[in-house]
Amino acid sequence: MNEKHKSTKKGVIIIGFAAILAVFILIATESYFNSKELKLAREGCLEKNGIIVEERTFLNLDYTFTCE
Repeated sequence: MNEKHKSTKKGVIIIGFAAILAVFILIATESYFNSKELKLAREGCLEKNGIIVEERTFLNLDYTFTCE
């Protein structure tokens, strides 16, 4: 194996790791802000003496919320 091949392989590994890290950060950020949004919606619904109806998916990446 020559030096150029090793260097290229190392670069691909670094770029792959950076891409995986970026995807993880984006998912974590969306989950965090969805959780915050649901918390505010719940608080508003309880202030109106409403009944909370919500459905969430894994990691809060998608949800439905209604206040009856």
